[in-house]
Amino acid sequence: MTGLFNMPKLADVQREINFYRTPLPNIDSNYIERFTKIFQVDGKVREPGSRIVVKDRSGELEIFVASGSVWWTKRTGRRSESRRSVKFNSEKRAAANADSYLEEMELSEKRSKPISVTYTETVIERKKGEKTIEAVTHQHVNYGFSLDGLPVWGSGAKIQITYGENNQIVEALKFWRETKKERKKLELISIASAIELFKNHEYFTDLSEQTASVHVNEINLGYYALPPRETQFFLTPVFQFIGYVSTENYENYDFDNYVLALAAPADDLKKMGVPITEDSYVI
Repeated sequence: MTGLFNMPKLADVQREINFYRTPLPNIDSNYIERFTKIFQVDGKVREPGSRIVVKDRSGELEIFVASGSVWWTKRTGRRSESRRSVKFNSEKRAAANADSYLEEMELSEKRSKPISVTYTETVIERKKGEKTIEAVTHQHVNYGFSLDGLPVWGSGAKIQITYGENNQIVEALKFWRETKKERKKLELISIASAIELFKNHEYFTDLSEQTASVHVNEINLGYYALPPRETQFFLTPVFQFIGYVSTENYENYDFDNYVLALAAPADDLKKMGVPITEDSYVI
């Protein structure tokens, strides 16, 4: 399968990485009250499974028990999406306003910063024979996290501030776990070993080098945070593989895969709560 893969030339990276525990949060009445006051949501507290939900006529607040993450959505009173595009602030101003909002709401994190501004487009159906309308209805300022200069990937490491009509904030989420840096370090596998794990994954078992090719553009080291509703004992070190697959049916199929970077037997990793399956080190 050597001819199937095209890899960048890379020098080996560090062989140890800092160990960040993520202790389970104490989601008590004080914790809930803190966020209901921040978002001014005054309603009955419900606990449907992995979430705590509080909502009233102004909006809805979700608190994820496993991580302490929060997600607030403003109730607009509209029964349907806007049928026209919103004129938003410049992306620079939107990011600056989001920073100010996070500071004011005591939600800011020194380890996070804005990494992109994206938009939601709504396709509006019209009468038969008329062209559909594409309306830009929301603007999102997206934040990424980093530790020791290394990125933290995954849906459990995300802050997003969303603007709607009149550039009003209509949604705010902070998906993050409190971290505790330990004195010990974790041993890492080499890039060469990570590449072999990547190549041997089931994603590529049915590909033939006669009709397909796998192009890896970047290999990066960082941490991975599980979704906010899942329990995680520590941030998982991973290698990120970014690239694309070309086949006879698809010219370019982009991928963004993560290979576990820890040098430890599978049984030990599972005891540590690392998210791997019986035959896969790819997250």
